[in-house]
Amino acid sequence: MKSKTLILLLIFYTHFLHSQGSGINGEKTEKEISFILPFITKDNAAILITDGETNRSFSKSIIQLKRGKKFTLKLKPTGGFVIKLED
Repeated sequence: MKSKTLILLLIFYTHFLHSQGSGINGEKTEKEISFILPFITKDNAAILITDGETNRSFSKSIIQLKRGKKFTLKLKPTGGFVIKLED
């Protein structure tokens, strides 16, 4: 009997003005996740770093996060992400 396990680790860290979050997908299939970032008190730009086109590259983009709104992200198999709020 095979058992599927989803390992999704979300870590959010807030310290004064340095708010950031990260997460990983521990499965070999792509996952779409949605969550609200509780430390966002106003609409804010953020840097998003995710997996790139190859397994040894990264993709960096600027995203707009809305206070109280869900954020949706696709994680590649065994991939991850980092979010850092802009000052």
